[in-house]
Amino acid sequence: MQRINKHIIAVFILFTGFSSCKKELSNNATLNMANALNDTTWTRMLPANAPVKALFDSISPKTSTANFTNEYGGTLHFGGNVDLIFQPGSFVAQNGAAVTGNVKIELIKILTKGEMVKAMHSTLYNNNLLESAGAFFIKAFQNEQELVLAPDVAYQIQYIDPDNDPKTSMQVYHGKEGIPAPAGVDPEFTWIKTTDGSLVRSFVRSGQGGQDKEGYEILSRKLNWICAAKLAYYNSGTSHLTAILPLNFTNKNTVVFAVFDEYKTIVPLYSDFAIRAFRAPNLPRQQKMTLISITKINKDFYYDEKDISDIGATGIFKLRPEKKSLEDILEHLSSL
Repeated sequence: MQRINKHIIAVFILFTGFSSCKKELSNNATLNMANALNDTTWTRMLPANAPVKALFDSISPKTSTANFTNEYGGTLHFGGNVDLIFQPGSFVAQNGAAVTGNVKIELIKILTKGEMVKAMHSTLYNNNLLESAGAFFIKAFQNEQELVLAPDVAYQIQYIDPDNDPKTSMQVYHGKEGIPAPAGVDPEFTWIKTTDGSLVRSFVRSGQGGQDKEGYEILSRKLNWICAAKLAYYNSGTSHLTAILPLNFTNKNTVVFAVFDEYKTIVPLYSDFAIRAFRAPNLPRQQKMTLISITKINKDFYYDEKDISDIGATGIFKLRPEKKSLEDILEHLSSL
């Protein structure tokens, strides 16, 4: 209990340090509260028009589409070395009726750390850290009506990890949403291990000039969010991670992430309304990570990142975002 109290006191001291800048204002000064740059209030529930939602629209991974004929099946080639393979009759209507003709597949691929941040989702499973080998968001439509997989049907996702050779012991997880995807900030999102026979295995894709490439093949019986991952194990102790930002960087306009160096592991810091800070509990110590913040205020974007070698016993860090162009921020994310 004493240790927890010390942590809270330390956060309070840092927070009041930021607050002291208010005293620099003249007693006669009047802030224009219509300007979002002067808004320092936090909210317990994000409103529909929160700037952070517009931020997601600005940075979110793009959706790709492809089509095939349902009664014939097909292999769909997407950019980034991603193929989806469907058997004949893979889809039915939501009421179970048979579907013939053209089916449109929508795909969002999340293969890099930067794409994970853009999607604003964690790599957490029941509050345990996952090492991701790639995630996908997949939906099927016919005439704007959403379709579902036929009973006992599985499809294949074949892809090349752009960063690593295939690793063993990967398993299939599906995403459990609190907000229908893709929706951006979703504090209730988590990954759930599948128990329906879905699996991950390696495959070899023939390349030009005999340059074969080894990748992953996911055999999935679900749509929507699908991930190949395994539990990330750390032998060190854990600590809370807290990010303190200047007063006008609030949970209405800012997102904060911890991006691990060793694995494709991303943890969003949730907004702690009580102390006006961003926090993540029970993260491993003695692990290198990058703490990043992205903000949208009015039409401007702000960004900061801090390299951390060990979050330490208290895990409290200050971020001071600077105005950046959207292109600069996207370039930073691509380099993670």
